[in-house]
Amino acid sequence: MSDVALRRAQRDDPITTLAWRLRTDAITHERVACAAMLGHESALQVAESVELAATPRLAAKRGAKLLGQVEAVRWAADVAEQAVERVWTNVSDRRPAEAIAAARAWMDCPCENHAKRAAAAVYAATEDAEYATTRSGDTERSAASVASAASVPSWAGTASWAVYWAVCAGAITWDEALADLAERLLA
Repeated sequence: MSDVALRRAQRDDPITTLAWRLRTDAITHERVACAAMLGHESALQVAESVELAATPRLAAKRGAKLLGQVEAVRWAADVAEQAVERVWTNVSDRRPAEAIAAARAWMDCPCENHAKRAAAAVYAATEDAEYATTRSGDTERSAASVASAASVPSWAGTASWAVYWAVCAGAITWDEALADLAERLLA
């Protein structure tokens, strides 16, 4: 397929484009199957089989693993940032925003030094946290989970927890978060 034909197909027929990307190994069957599991329309048409996850958080964890650590942290950071912007009411307390910033610094340079800074931001973000069941407390946990995902070996699960807490805070719905994840998997 020529570049012009590919661009036209991407615009006019996303199913054909996705099928072509699969045939040429430009994308893995596993990513397409996961995007289908997350409800992506084109992926549902192209995937050979679709295995449903038991819960949205488990679907998020599976998708995060397929993205890889840096992109999974980027996804979680984008979602947590929405929670901070939409829900966080204590504007003088910058800890959640600083935790997300530490994770973003790690994304730019995923070295041990930035991972340590992200780990420190986890503790700072949760120190004196509002651990009652409040939207602000959920926002703090979301931001802390993003920083944690940049600094721990179990990053895929931690990234999915960041999204879970943002959903609990009311900043985003599972449908929105998982649709965004599906798009990232197919990018």
